[in-house]
Amino acid sequence: MTNAVSTPPAIPGYEHLGLLGRGGYADVFRYTENATQRSVAVKVLHESALTRDVRDRFESELRLMGRLSNHPSIVTLYNQGIAGDGRPYLVMELCPGANLGKRFRSERLRVAEVLRIGVEIAGALETAHMSGILHLDIKPANILFTEYGHPVLADFGIARLRDAGFQQVTGVSVPWAPPEIFADEEATSQASDVWGLAAMLYSLLAGRSPFEIPGGDNSEAALIDRICNATLQPTGRPDLPASVERVLAAGMAKSTKARIQSAAMFARMLQSEQVSLGYAETPLLVRSPEEPAAPEPAHDDDGDGTRMSVRSVRPHAVSPPRRSFEAPRVTEGVRQFESPKPVRTPDPVELTATRNRDQINMPTVSDEPQRRNWIAVVAAVVVLAVGGVIGFAVWHSPATEEAPSSLRSALPTQEPTRVVPPVSALTGHEGDGGIVFVWENRNPEPGDSYRWIQTQTGRDEQPSETSATTVTVPAAPGRTCIAVSLVRDTGRASAQTEACFP
Repeated sequence: MTNAVSTPPAIPGYEHLGLLGRGGYADVFRYTENATQRSVAVKVLHESALTRDVRDRFESELRLMGRLSNHPSIVTLYNQGIAGDGRPYLVMELCPGANLGKRFRSERLRVAEVLRIGVEIAGALETAHMSGILHLDIKPANILFTEYGHPVLADFGIARLRDAGFQQVTGVSVPWAPPEIFADEEATSQASDVWGLAAMLYSLLAGRSPFEIPGGDNSEAALIDRICNATLQPTGRPDLPASVERVLAAGMAKSTKARIQSAAMFARMLQSEQVSLGYAETPLLVRSPEEPAAPEPAHDDDGDGTRMSVRSVRPHAVSPPRRSFEAPRVTEGVRQFESPKPVRTPDPVELTATRNRDQINMPTVSDEPQRRNWIAVVAAVVVLAVGGVIGFAVWHSPATEEAPSSLRSALPTQEPTRVVPPVSALTGHEGDGGIVFVWENRNPEPGDSYRWIQTQTGRDEQPSETSATTVTVPAAPGRTCIAVSLVRDTGRASAQTEACFP
């Protein structure tokens, strides 16, 4: 039986406007904050839910959101308190857009949008995991949208600290829960949230939860059985590449050891798919390691809801320039060059005076060694003068004019040969289709590709090429190893980077 909507409490400094949503133990109302005149969402416990267990869960959500809510992809917590009737409440940013729980069954979301949402929410999860927090209830309905259309993760009601020891998790949403949730003793981990994120993205693409059978038995018992035992089927989207299907499957491997181990790694694989499909690469934002966690409890005394500073794990642009040149400095209208100043050509009058002085002090025949020294000095001066004139002419010639052929061979090349940097962070993990290797290109340029070869196979194999930063290879007996090189569009390649699994 559905609980009746609770009565909105009177909260000093806030004016009630209406109902936003309902939950199992709390309702969410819309209020106006009188001091700032901004609309906010207020989550309030039901009168019938004021048990010790529910209060503990509510207070836990407050503490965890206080540590995380300044992340751009997590709902911001503004304030908290206890109403006059004794019910606790949380004041949060208002997300007026429809959540994904209402959208994914009624409209076909574009692949580009789903990948973008995946990377952004992965950044929120990675930040939570860095703070030792597991969300454990990732589903479409918990992805809200801010006034500016940015997706944010909400509802930390069943989230808990990762190192709290084994606890039976209650209140999960079965269609998106990982198999270990239903085990009696298997502990949850970061990989549990990776499953939830992959399952949520699968739902956005397929229009149904991963193990839901249209027209079949989709009771909780049937879903739990299929989650734990059935093979994941493709989404059925004709516009979805098989490589994206493999990434989702790797995120939902039955065993936590075979699953993608971190939200950051999952995000990097999604970014690779974005690049392969020609989409803009979404930055992965996580809390900087040097950033301290927000104080607990998280009151926003200024009421400005300022978000924390974040860093991008992949800060480069999607299409960075091929090469960059430093423009000449301009000082008071004069172009300043780093090259040495040209040698000044001696004035003819000065040369005549010099010759006269030399004639007066001409060494005798007996001073032959000294005469040779003078000749060498004069020759050096002439060479420097000629070189200075040539250098001055070259520096000040119009950019459209080409240097004489006699000089071109002596001039330095316009750009020194650059070493192609190797790929980094090459790691492997077990996936449903074999061993999945992923890597990073920290200095990308347009047209980059990757040449890889599986080693230790005992066969004379030819290298393969890919534009993605991930590849799945058949598992080899013992260890599976690959070597990867970065190839520029000029054809030049980096040194190989090799990694093995396990």
